[in-house]
Order: sequence, then structure tokens, then C-alpha cells
Amino acid sequence: MKFSKSFLRAKAAARLKYSMPKKPTFEYTTASNGRYVKHGTSLLENRTLDALGIKVRSKVIIVFGKTYVVDGFIPETNTIIEINGSYWHGDLRVYKPNEYNVQCKKTFAQLNYETRAKYQLWKNCGYRVLYAWEKDLNAGNIILKEFKSINDPL
Repeated sequence: MKFSKSFLRAKAAARLKYSMPKKPTFEYTTASNGRYVKHGTSLLENRTLDALGIKVRSKVIIVFGKTYVVDGFIPETNTIIEINGSYWHGDLRVYKPNEYNVQCKKTFAQLNYETRAKYQLWKNCGYRVLYAWEKDLNAGNIILKEFKSINDPL
């Protein structure tokens, strides 16, 4: 069965029940290579990092020539903090794996895998990676989980 793009957009919009605030603020951060990197922050992300006392925000890291902007960073322990939006990172407790994210043009299973692969890369480069899901934060659970392996579900 084929669906039009407008139908898929409407369906995706209806599924954003766990979505972060509608308009994230975007800022441009300068990487060490002189490039500007666009990075969005949400109210939920800022409130969570405030509650955890995380001072370093929107930290630029470069791994194997690729630039990443992490949500929070603790330099003393080389720890990356990431707040995963359900829609943008593919929370499979909220979305079906084969459901299509029209903004990213990928399935939610692909987004989830790419998030895990990125975390594995950072871990292999010596970073400790802690993350929290938007769904859990919206439920009032500010609990960071440590990323162990790409084979473990997020």
C-alpha cells in the first residue's frame, strides 16, 4: 500500500506525543577546524542539564574527522551526556521500528541504530557515554543510563 507524503507527514505529526518542545533553539558553535556547526537545544534538555548541574553544553568533539556537538560534557571524567529525543533518535518504546520518520527520511529502527553506533564510536575513542530518553524525562525520571555496547538496546 502506498501513502502520499502529506499523509505520512500528518501521521508522523500525530505521533509526536512525546516530542520535545516544538521549536528548539538553534545555536552555531565553532569547531576547532573553524567550521560552524548548527546544534539544537530544547527546553527539556536545558532543564535536565540544569538539574544535573552540567555546566559544559553544546561541546564540539571531533572523532576521525567528523564533527559532533554533544548535549553536555564533564571534562574531569571525559563523560558525554546526551538527551535523546524520541522522534529524532528513534525510541522504539514510542515508535514502531519500521515506522518512517519523514523529517530524517529514515525508519525509527535506523535512527536508533545510528544513535547506538555513534555512542559506540565515542566509547571506543575513550569517552564515557551517559544518556536519557525524552519519554523517561517527561515522566519525571532523571536517570542517566550508561552506554555499554552497540548490541544493547537503548
